[in-house]
Amino acid sequence: MIEVVAQLEQLEPTARGLLGYLSLLFVPAGVGIVRYLDLIERYWLPIVAAILGSTVLTMAVTFAVMHGLRRFARAERAAVRD
Repeated sequence: MIEVVAQLEQLEPTARGLLGYLSLLFVPAGVGIVRYLDLIERYWLPIVAAILGSTVLTMAVTFAVMHGLRRFARAERAAVRD
């Protein structure tokens, strides 16, 4: 536990430096939204549908993978016990 805290303390200056510039990552996205606002207004429904659909699909795949890994881990533990 003490080692983890020491590692986190070593990472803190770097993390704070990166967080200081985090807002710059949103500038290109904001410019893109403003630049293509007319297209976004015209095609908002397909954009929202694509975002929601991809989110649901990602969650479903993540669930399936985690479910499979849990079953695999249980089978491995049962094999080790036997």
